[in-house]
Formats: sequence, structure tokens, C-alpha cells
Amino acid sequence: MAAQVVVVAAGCHTPALLPSFPATRTRRIRYGFFTDRHPRCPAVVDLVTGTWGRPQADGEHAGGLPHGGAVPEWDDTVDGGTRLTREQQDHIRDQAGQRLPWLADAACLGGRYGTDLYHPDGPLSWAGCQECRTSWWLPPGRAAVSRPRRPPPNGSPGSSPPD
Repeated sequence: MAAQVVVVAAGCHTPALLPSFPATRTRRIRYGFFTDRHPRCPAVVDLVTGTWGRPQADGEHAGGLPHGGAVPEWDDTVDGGTRLTREQQDHIRDQAGQRLPWLADAACLGGRYGTDLYHPDGPLSWAGCQECRTSWWLPPGRAAVSRPRRPPPNGSPGSSPPD
């Protein structure tokens, strides 16, 4: 195939589409919908605890604050669902509560779990890519962000820091 741009938006199914990527691993993610006693609480991404959250404006848990993150469960099956055990809810509370202490006694309205794809060297890229980009979507009505990256050193999979 010859192309100037190739977009692979397959998430955890990427290894099946691109089997030449070695060392990719799946990792479980979980988040719970908690009652938000702080209605003006903004979106939060905490790189120290590895948790994130944002206000839930609509849907089944409108008015709640989904909060969660990756958990130390590697190489799991690629799936998702809506069941969270009490232990899993407590794990989210413990992690996120380091930054948002009010989560300790906030009611959990429900939750979700899924699977993310990780590579030990960062975002996926490949040898021969002259200008690799890491892209992600923003809320509806906003543009996607794309950050150019240098090709990985010695043609290995992985990423290098942005210029």
C-alpha cells in the first residue's frame, strides 16, 4: 500500500491488524460514575495517580463525575462492560481520592470497564515513518490534536519525544 496518511483507529484490536508491532500489551481500565458534590468540578487528568475524570453532562449518569484509570491487570482479553465490584469501586476511590478527597463518601452510580493497548516505548509507530503523529479526539465540535514525532531510533517500534 502506498499512502501519505494511514489512520489505525482499532485500539486494542491493532495487533490483529498490524501483527508486526511487537511487545504490545492489553491493560484493563475502569471508571465509576460518582455523585459530584462539586458541580463545577472541571475535567481532571492526574499524571501522578494515573486517574482522570470529567463531568457527565448527559446520559444514564448525568450529573455524575466519571473517574477512573488503568489498573494493574495486564494481557487481559479485549472486552468491556458495566460491572464494577465493591473492591474495584474502592480501588478507584483510593487512587482518585488522593486528589479528590470528597470521593471517599460519594455514592457510586455505576461504572464501566474496558481494555487499552500499551507499548513499552510509548505510542505505536514504525520504522520508515518520516513524520509520525500521535492524535486523539477532543469533545464534539473541537478539532483533533496531532503532535508530530521523530521516527524511533534505529528503526525500532515505539516513540521518541516530540521535537
